[in-house]
Amino acid sequence: MNALQIGMAAALMSLGAIGAASAMPCYVILDRNDVVIFRDTVAPFDLSDPKSPEAEALRQRGSHLLIADFDKCDSVGFISPTTGKTTASVEDIVSQLKPAIAPSTRSPGGIVAPAQ
Repeated sequence: MNALQIGMAAALMSLGAIGAASAMPCYVILDRNDVVIFRDTVAPFDLSDPKSPEAEALRQRGSHLLIADFDKCDSVGFISPTTGKTTASVEDIVSQLKPAIAPSTRSPGGIVAPAQ
């Protein structure tokens, strides 16, 4: 191989590594009819305990959890981390939101932002 071919081969291998690095774990739950009812980059429940109530409920419903690396993992569905319900109330959704701005504290003279 000449220097040009070696350079091209190295460039192609690095592009392949970049593509592989962009893949992320995606958690997908399929119901008993193979319909996607949940998909996200965050696990739907704690996977460290295979006998957890959430895992048991998944099995009882005849659903399957698929974990794979995908280039794109758009969120679909909702599963409550505490009850396993697949419907979300406003309280469920709001409780999972993270503030975009750090909370501030009020002082007698006005608002004082926390030290960073």
